[in-house]
Amino acid sequence: MTTSPTDSTATDALPTWDVSDLHASFDARSFLDEMELMAADVARLTALFDERGIRALDPRRPDESDAEAGAAAVDAYNATATRIATLMAYVYATVATDTRDERAQALLSEVQVVEARVRPLLARLADWVGALGADDLAGLHPTLAAHAGPLRGGGRPVRRARHRRRLGVGAAARRAHLTADGGGAPSRGHRGAAHHSRAGHGHPP
Repeated sequence: MTTSPTDSTATDALPTWDVSDLHASFDARSFLDEMELMAADVARLTALFDERGIRALDPRRPDESDAEAGAAAVDAYNATATRIATLMAYVYATVATDTRDERAQALLSEVQVVEARVRPLLARLADWVGALGADDLAGLHPTLAAHAGPLRGGGRPVRRARHRRRLGVGAAARRAHLTADGGGAPSRGHRGAAHHSRAGHGHPP
């Protein structure tokens, strides 16, 4: 089978994204380290939620220890989500332009499997906040006050997480956080990941 000049031109016109400012390649030590850290982050996040009792419980008024636990959970969740979103955007930049790249597909699946382990934790956080009261928690700690919007929304972040599988990978990654403004805009970390994956002729969804 030969490739016509027209076919060659069409191939050359396919969009590509320069993400080398994140990692040089899938074999780069920085990328491999980030993949390992991602899995470790989720393990630590799960342990933190278990240790601090972030789960459904009987309604009551929160105290200072609850506020400290909630702030730690929100900070750790957002840090983990940032790492996952950045890795997903990096891998997706290859998948989106070469669906036959088997290694990229396998890496994307690996990131998605790890990301799926975070969704139940977001549901637990929403249940915990619902039992203690978002406004009461926000009044006890500045971190929770800064995230009062999504926390006050109760199940809204959970519903977003449950619907993420219906979205494109890039869009799903950018919706992972509990954003401080309570809206749909990505946090600073998301904007960075999205920026890194945009170059050439377009951007991931």
